[in-house]
Amino acid sequence: MSATPAMALTPTGQFENCSEAAASGVYNIPASDPRYGAHLDSDLDGFGCENADAGAPEAPVADPAAPVENVAPAPQIVQVPVGAPATGASQQTSDSTGFLVAGGALFVAAAAASVTLAKRKSAEA
Repeated sequence: MSATPAMALTPTGQFENCSEAAASGVYNIPASDPRYGAHLDSDLDGFGCENADAGAPEAPVADPAAPVENVAPAPQIVQVPVGAPATGASQQTSDSTGFLVAGGALFVAAAAASVTLAKRKSAEA
């Protein structure tokens, strides 16, 4: 057994690049495999070092004691969904109905006062 394939792995167990994975005969590495890395997955579909001629993806070689950090993170959401569920966060709303009613009443009172003054002045003249 050659030491070359072992040297191709990073300290986290991932391959440095797909050329080193291919030299070890490893292709189509699923994201659940500890040897998978996002840097090996050019189209971010969950399979690194894809090779259609190599056949189906290999079965993962997972160590149950391996830390979860070896699994690549899920891609970010590209489009934000429309609508929002109730989160329980309070939202302050301002109700300006009282100000509108008071302003309208003040306007009507000013108009009535000016009409009354105009009638008194015309009656005195």
